Amino acid sequence: MKAFLAALVFSQVLFFGVFAQTPDDLNEGTTLEYDSVNSIWRFKWWGRSGNTYFIQHSDDLQTWSWIPIVEPGDDSVKEWGLTTTSDRFFMRLRHTDTPTTDPENDDFDGDGVPNIFEIMNGFNPFGITDANNNGMPDEWELFNTGKFAIWPPSLSASIPRNQTANGTIYLRNDTGSPVTYSVALADNFWPSYSYDDSVSGNVLYDWEEISVTGTRLDGVSNEHSGTEAADIIGFAFPFYGNNYARVFVSNNGLLAFGQSVATGGNIALPSSTGPKNLIAPFWDNLDTRTIGDIYYKEESDRLIIQYENVGRFGGGTGRANYFL
Repeated sequence: MKAFLAALVFSQVLFFGVFAQTPDDLNEGTTLEYDSVNSIWRFKWWGRSGNTYFIQHSDDLQTWSWIPIVEPGDDSVKEWGLTTTSDRFFMRLRHTDTPTTDPENDDFDGDGVPNIFEIMNGFNPFGITDANNNGMPDEWELFNTGKFAIWPPSLSASIPRNQTANGTIYLRNDTGSPVTYSVALADNFWPSYSYDDSVSGNVLYDWEEISVTGTRLDGVSNEHSGTEAADIIGFAFPFYGNNYARVFVSNNGLLAFGQSVATGGNIALPSSTGPKNLIAPFWDNLDTRTIGDIYYKEESDRLIIQYENVGRFGGGTGRANYFL
């Protein structure tokens, strides 16, 4: 959070009384005191612990300049001394409660430039300036004079499956020598798969029999490798940032979203032949041509898929009741 606190002085007219700042004072107890012994003004305020303070000054309340000071609060009175020959002189205090251990060299606006560099060169430490509209911050260009630099340092995007996104990066080579640069794309959308069960994990066993009350999926109840779509009418099923109104049920023991797939066979996950957006209650090479049925039933806020005595290709049967 950032805030402005204001104080002003007309150096030939106004006089501020002297008092001691406390943590309860409004506007951090900002005061201007004249030190007649040293012939300087002292701008004082209460520096709260956890805050970082910046000072601005102006002669007309329209154009403000940064004073080259970054002051961390430590629950004590802070001050800055100044002299002026102007007939009016305005000051204001700006602070942020952004956590930091190095307020001068931190980067509160995320432009890759230290706070102290920005204010010493007239830039706003809480914002980005691009006066020439070239896509790169002016303070970042100045800071990286004579260097090779990249803006922005990184790009990230949340991209739904089978869609694309565009992003722009700027390469600035101010070294006078050629530079080789490469871009690496990191796929963090599918970091891993996980599983849990009612025997060794935290899933509670809760069977709801739907072989009588549910609908038999005829298309996958008589197949070796097949898929049938089951529409979700009453609600949208959220999965990895998307909402789906349909689930593809494979008789190979898996449920997929966004695409039809029948792959199965108890192989390693993730599989190059299977979808990434899947739920795999069985994930095996199953065969319902001679034995077994698959049912679904939609309730007010869930869809139940039941594998009933399905046969494994090569022998064996099993049951699974899966809630979506």
